[in-house]
Amino acid sequence: MSRSWKKSPRWFGGQMEQKRERERFRSNFAKPEIDNKPPRIFLHPHVQLRKIQMEQERLAVIEKDNRRLMEKIAHIMRTGGEVDNWNNSPSISLKSSRRNREIVRITVENQAIHKRIQDSKPNYDNKKREDEWKGTRKHLQHLSSYHTLAKDKPSGLISSSYIADTSRSQNSP
Repeated sequence: MSRSWKKSPRWFGGQMEQKRERERFRSNFAKPEIDNKPPRIFLHPHVQLRKIQMEQERLAVIEKDNRRLMEKIAHIMRTGGEVDNWNNSPSISLKSSRRNREIVRITVENQAIHKRIQDSKPNYDNKKREDEWKGTRKHLQHLSSYHTLAKDKPSGLISSSYIADTSRSQNSP
């Protein structure tokens, strides 16, 4: 087999031939280059150190508060849980004296009104009220289909139950 066809033309001055030889030499020693490794993993997008630090600080505060609460609970269990928030100082209102004077004034006025009411004479006449009641009874007897007994109701207003009672007692044999 002839290698004449592989030779480069003369006008290139053998440069093509030298280039081919170099490529052939390199290809004999070449190894397969397939990258089948997983891609590199960078930790900074996945591990957020600031977030982890803040979480640790938060947990430290929680642990501190829990410890303090446990100490308080233990103290309460030991001592019996007495209340320690009593306010023994009297509360002094700035308007208490004025309020007391107002209460005294109102009390005095109420007593004076009460005395005037008790001392006043009634302005109605019992005799006149009894005469009016007798007249009302007469009118009731004339208006009712059944004659009522001549009972005298104690002084006061006429109730419908009283009228019904008197008419029932008249109807019963």
